[in-house]
Amino acid sequence: NAVINALDVAPQKRLRFDFGTAASPLAPLYTRVTPATRYQPVSGFGWLAGAVDARSRSGADPLTRDFNFSRDATFAVDLPEAGYTVTVTVGDAAAAHDRIGIWVENEPMVEIGAVAAGHFVTRSFSIVLVTDGQLTVRLEDRGGADANAVINALEVSAP
Repeated sequence: NAVINALDVAPQKRLRFDFGTAASPLAPLYTRVTPATRYQPVSGFGWLAGAVDARSRSGADPLTRDFNFSRDATFAVDLPEAGYTVTVTVGDAAAAHDRIGIWVENEPMVEIGAVAAGHFVTRSFSIVLVTDGQLTVRLEDRGGADANAVINALEVSAP
């Protein structure tokens, strides 16, 4: 015989953010982020710093048809102290972008070289340690032909 007195199952926490305009289509199961989504403790996420703008292009995929962009901006998400997998998608359906720097928790994680118009690059970072209760993702233009770093989507999950 088997006896179970208690079972506690915690669902895996996964946060999904779709960066775009206030009017662009929102991807299912994602939370909308626009340039006006400034960090507020009540929401627990938003842009902390930087001048941010947005574009919406044509296309069937609501996740990649729109994006936020900046020369240098930081997005924050309040999270318990732990390790997380962070996945970032960048690209633009209509224009090429290059030399996009992505910093996660103040560490220069990756520089994405050239992303041709109509193409998208997804990078995952495992295990990102959050030690101060807030995950930060900084986008920085690192030079090149285009003056902006772009972001279409951000996913954060506990491993």
